[in-house]
Amino acid sequence: MANHEMKIRVMKTVSEGTMEIIRRRVRTDSANGLSRKNAALALVHGDVCDMIYASDLAQKTAALLPCSAL
Repeated sequence: MANHEMKIRVMKTVSEGTMEIIRRRVRTDSANGLSRKNAALALVHGDVCDMIYASDLAQKTAALLPCSAL
């Protein structure tokens, strides 16, 4: 099996110009969460299979981890 790498970039704050680029690329029904100001954004690039697996794992993990304020 080939070793595929996923590229992940996280932006803590996103400029309006960058948000506009993202809005043009996102499905209309998924764009609702993009309207928050100063929201963090993660960009992922890689093999579709790896991205779906990582997404599934993250969603399952998020449901298990408790959140607390610092």
